[in-house]
Parts: sequence; structure tokens; C-alpha cells
Amino acid sequence: MDDQTTEKRWTKSELLERIRNSRAALERAVDQAGEAALTADAPNGWTGKDYLAHIAAWEMSLVALLRGEPRYEAMGLDAATYESGDVDALNEALYTRDRALALPDLLLRFRRAHEQVIAEVDRLTDADLYKPYSAVQPDAPDNRDPIINWIAGNTFGHYDEHRPAIEALARSSS
Repeated sequence: MDDQTTEKRWTKSELLERIRNSRAALERAVDQAGEAALTADAPNGWTGKDYLAHIAAWEMSLVALLRGEPRYEAMGLDAATYESGDVDALNEALYTRDRALALPDLLLRFRRAHEQVIAEVDRLTDADLYKPYSAVQPDAPDNRDPIINWIAGNTFGHYDEHRPAIEALARSSS
């Protein structure tokens, strides 16, 4: 989550603009990297493609959150793994599952997930952004934090977190 989401009350329009700007920067990094850089190992062992698969999986969890559906199903995980709350274990399961995806298939998934996020956020009102998590995920434990925190964290916050790694891969391959 970005600290800015707690500093002021955002409108949907401001949130969508922030998402679009951050996503555009990520897409530029992906385009500049190209296939060779996106499939080359990074110092931590993840490829650029792995980062994109990771982002797509968490965006699909966000789509499920906003639809009131089980997030683990949208991520393709079992309930026990998801409900453990161990983010590192979740990310490892996603990494292991998606590692062999071909780049064209992964890019399609990456872009479709984003389109679905934008469609879901676009249907919200300004007031909806501040509904508590438990209002949109009624089977989840009581959580009063506003859903804008999850939107920010799984969109621009996530793009901005992983974009530098993709940019570094692009620089190292040129």
C-alpha cells in the first residue's frame, strides 16, 4: 500500500489515474526489456516473466476480492495454502506453478488480469473504495481496513515495487 492512500481520501478517478500511470511505466519497462531480458534469470533467481506472473496472480486475487469471491480460487491455490497467511509460501507456490509458462501466454494473462482489475475498480463508487474488507469478503475474518488499501497494494504499489527489477534486467541485457 502507498502511504498516500492514508493521507487523503482518494476519489475513484484519482485512484484510476494513479493505477494507469504506474501501469504505463511498468508496460514501458516490459517493452524495453524484450523477450531475452524477461526470460533471463535475475540475481534473486526470478525472471522478469516470473515477476509478471506474480503481479497477474495478485491482480486476479484483487478481482476476486472486489467480486466477493474466494481469493485463493482466483489465484489457483488451495484454501489451506492461502489461509496460512504466509505470503512467502503463497508466492513460492505461484512461482513454482507459473515458472514454465511461455512468455506469450504469460503476457496475455498479465494483460487480461489488469483489464479485469480496471473493470472492477471502474464499477466502484468513491464511497465503495472505503468499504471495509469484511464488507466485500463476508466469509473473511472481521477486517475494517478499507478496500482501497488492497487495490493500491495489488496495483500501483505492486507495479512500483517490481518495475525496478524488470528495468534492471533490461539494462543488463543491452
